[in-house]
This record gives sequence, C-alpha cells and structure tokens, in this order.
Amino acid sequence: MQTLASMLPRFELPSAEVRAKADAKAREIEAAERRYAAERRIRQAGIPARYREARIADACEPVRRWAADVAAGSADSLMLKGPNGTGKTTQACAALMALAGSMRGEFATMTGILAEVKATYSGPGSERQAVARWRNVPLLVVDDLGKENVTPFALAMMYAVIDGRYQAMRPTVYTTNDDSASLFAKLSAGGDEATAKSIVSRLADARQVRIGGADRRLAR
Repeated sequence: MQTLASMLPRFELPSAEVRAKADAKAREIEAAERRYAAERRIRQAGIPARYREARIADACEPVRRWAADVAAGSADSLMLKGPNGTGKTTQACAALMALAGSMRGEFATMTGILAEVKATYSGPGSERQAVARWRNVPLLVVDDLGKENVTPFALAMMYAVIDGRYQAMRPTVYTTNDDSASLFAKLSAGGDEATAKSIVSRLADARQVRIGGADRRLAR
C-alpha cells in the first residue's frame, strides 16, 4: 500500500555548483543595478559636458584619498585652491562621479545657486525651498567660489548654504582661485565682515588642497 509520502514528488536540493551559479548571477544583477544607479545619478548631477570624462584615477592623491574616505563614511569637505586652468573643476567632477555609486550629488556654481534663489522672487517656489535644496543634497560641488557679485543678499544666501551643509556634516567640494585672505577680502567687500569671516572659517575646516601649475587652457 502506498503511503501519502511515497505518492508526493521528490525534490532534491540544488547542487553546490547550481547554487554557486545562482549566487554569481545574483551578484552580477546587483552590480548591474549599482552601475545603472550610478549612471543615472551622474546624468542628473548637472556636471558640465566638458568634465563628464573626468576620472578619479587621474586626480591627485589627496583628492583620491578624500573620495575614498567619503565613500567609507567620512563627512569631511574638500577645498581645491589654485590658479585658473590647473584642473580644479576636473578633479572635483572626477570625485563627484566616483562617489555616484553610493550617494546622490550635484554640481553647481555659487553664482548659479544665487540665481536660482533670486528666481523664486518672481517665479515658482520660495527662497527657503531653494536654499534647502542646496543645503540638503548629500554631496555637492560648488565651483569657482569667489567669482560672485557680493551683495548683502548674496552673502546671506552663501552663508545659509555653506553653514547649513557644515552643521549637517554633508561633504562638499569647493573650488576657488583664492586663498583664505583674498576670499575674505572679496566677501567682506559686501559690507558684512562678520558674515564673511564666518563663511571663510567654515571653509577652512575642509581639507585644503593646493592645485598648482600653469594654465592648461592658455598652453594649448
């Protein structure tokens, strides 16, 4: 007489080889999903076309180390200083793209940020929303700091963004032609030395990297 157990189909556990192939396929799919997410973040980051081929392997050692530390959880910011045409923006964009696999980032100039805030006065959105966008993005590149037309409005908005990111410990890459003294001189020309000093003080807390050399654009 057949028992119920004998009438049921027999199932065998997959072999070690089959399990290994399944695990490998799952890892392959997961890696593809991470690549897709990174590519999507890069497309949405606002990186100028000229810098989209930048690679972290070509960056200087302090920039590569900073990117690796942020990928591991560091909240440090980075300040790249140097003359025109020495590759500061290229290295900043390389770091931004290298981190796209693990966090969302955006590229901006402070002039562009100020223009976006000002546009809310005659269009949709609010000043608070515009500032919050740049304060809250997980990773931000602010290019060409010190090129702004400094007014009391500009200084107040710069402080709101820079201090907000500083207090929240959100990693930021700043590029500038100026050292701390010349940046303070430019910012304080807006008439508010105390706010200018507070901005420069917070920027000084970032890792400082000097990018030297001749202007590559003029050398072509």
